Formats: sequence, structure tokens, C-alpha cells
Amino acid sequence: MRRPDGRYVLLEVNPRLWGSLAGAASAGVDLFTPFAALLAGEAPAAELGFAADDDCLIFPRYLSAAAHRNLAGARQALRDLRGEQGRDWRDPVFVVHILRRLFHMRRRSSRF
Repeated sequence: MRRPDGRYVLLEVNPRLWGSLAGAASAGVDLFTPFAALLAGEAPAAELGFAADDDCLIFPRYLSAAAHRNLAGARQALRDLRGEQGRDWRDPVFVVHILRRLFHMRRRSSRF
């Protein structure tokens, strides 16, 4: 990301590719080539190019924002669920995994 003063800052390298990969790819950023270079012990050159003014909504994360808790947000979520971003979320095994995690999180949180 670039600050208003033009300086670049690194916010996060997110290992959860289902979230960060879509945003990076949408902005034209290749995460895998430099990562592979790092794993090989190389020092990849800094590549600061990206698609300016690119908006990418990461399904379903954007639904936690108040701006998307409305009918337009629900329509966007349905489009994304049917599209490429929703592919993993349509997989029954993934859905069962998420439901189990939520169940265990709720059960553990009730102890506190």
C-alpha cells in the first residue's frame, strides 16, 4: 500500500491465501514468484508495481463491514459465492470444516 505522501508501507503478508491472494492478484501483484525465491535462499528484487485504484472485495470478509450489511451487500455476496471467490465456500468439505470450527469456538468461548 502507498501512503498519501507517496511512501510504500507493508501492512501484512497473509499466509491465508484464500484472503490475500485474491486482493494481490486483483492489483496485479505476484506473490508466488518472490516467495519461491525466498524459499530458495534468494533475495528477490523489490517489485512495487500494482494496479492503482483497484477495489477488491474478499468474500466473505467484506460482509463484516457495516457498509455491506444491506440488500446490495447480499446481492454482491451471492454473485461472489457463485463466482471464483466462492468456489471453496461451495465445497461441502470446506463448509463442514468451517461449521465445526465455529461450533468449537462457540463451545470454548462459553467457558469464559
